[in-house]
Amino acid sequence: YMGINNPIDVAGDADSHRYDKILRILEDAPEVDIIVTIVLPQTPALDSENFSKMIVNHYKNSNKPLLLLISGGDYTMRMARWISSEGVPVFFDPDELASSLKEYIKYSEYTTICSRYND
Repeated sequence: YMGINNPIDVAGDADSHRYDKILRILEDAPEVDIIVTIVLPQTPALDSENFSKMIVNHYKNSNKPLLLLISGGDYTMRMARWISSEGVPVFFDPDELASSLKEYIKYSEYTTICSRYND
């Protein structure tokens, strides 16, 4: 099952390679300014160790901000702590992510306005 109204829905059978391929496409897409990845790591196809390393790699090497929304129990929390320790912004609540994203956009708009005055 996947939602056709989502910008990108990788479905529940997605593995790390599918996420990696999609993130590469988004990083190269000029119409994409920020990447929000939502993951439920307990799905059978997802190798959480490879996924964690892949997300960190994209975060550190991408030219676009990447945020991660993650859901699950103790296993997921351990994975999320490691990802977060590598600098990736990790959220457990969609409202907190949305609030942070709103502040990021406001900051980005502010710095854009300021740069116009400095030119």
